Amino acid sequence: MKAREITCCKSCGWGSDSITISEVQQQVEKHGVYVCEKCEAKYEAILNHEGDFRIKNGFGSNEAFITEDSIYYVEADRGRIVDPKAPFLGFGGRWFLIVKRQDGSNNAFVTNSLFHWVSIPAVFRERFKKSDKVNSTIVGMEKEALANLRDILKNIPHLN
Repeated sequence: MKAREITCCKSCGWGSDSITISEVQQQVEKHGVYVCEKCEAKYEAILNHEGDFRIKNGFGSNEAFITEDSIYYVEADRGRIVDPKAPFLGFGGRWFLIVKRQDGSNNAFVTNSLFHWVSIPAVFRERFKKSDKVNSTIVGMEKEALANLRDILKNIPHLN
């Protein structure tokens, strides 16, 4: 008996052997790659959403960070900074500097518990840019580099 090939969504990575070949072909014709209907619905909801989009899951209503190619979040019930010894940190507790555009201004902060939600397929990336949905820049940082930045900012007299 030959195992059935599973086609996985290029966005969320999930796949199932219950997806029919015609469903896959229909989505590929529409988007150029296989994007599952759930992800397609997510993207349409974001594109039609007014204001700050939030990701709702078992951890509450989480702040979303939309970059040019992915969507990330920080769990609402844990906050942006989590004890580095806590279990199950996003990206293994790696530090990130995030600049998010909100209400016409840029807000910068750090987190050590960032989670990846989905990768945005190329077909939706242009629509996100045109709709002004890309709201964040995320940079992975070493803890020492963040401490350096903190010291530099403390020493700028014009910021006091």
